Amino acid sequence: MTKPTVDGNKIAYFREKRGLTQSKLAKKINREYGKNIRQATISSWENGTTPSVDNLEALAKALGVEPEDLYEKSILDEEIGLYKTEIKAYELALDEADAKFKEDQVAGYNMLREKFTELKDQTLQISNNNTRMIEIFSKISELLPPL
Repeated sequence: MTKPTVDGNKIAYFREKRGLTQSKLAKKINREYGKNIRQATISSWENGTTPSVDNLEALAKALGVEPEDLYEKSILDEEIGLYKTEIKAYELALDEADAKFKEDQVAGYNMLREKFTELKDQTLQISNNNTRMIEIFSKISELLPPL
């Protein structure tokens, strides 16, 4: 999985939504989270530079959002999109199996069994991916200094 990048437009959007200038946002982060951020740093983030993990945490808190809300895509958006596509494909396959079952019960049963096996395998893969993500997030949180 590639490292997610922060969307500078989202930073600007949330900053403006809260009525903050770049300078006021920098001061808020410095005051509330003990950072030494300048207005130019906020500008660079809004123009495509990705902040460090600890600065991203402080930035997100200052904006009242979660860090993943500032990514170009939420960490899970891409996977969720794939899963939705696969679920739709399974729905169509089940409809096809149902129609086949009405014509020929043995052929319909075999088709249904095949699709069920694929769905079961995919569900196990999703579960394993989620377990790995939880482990990764746990390790990352252990590395982060307390705010």
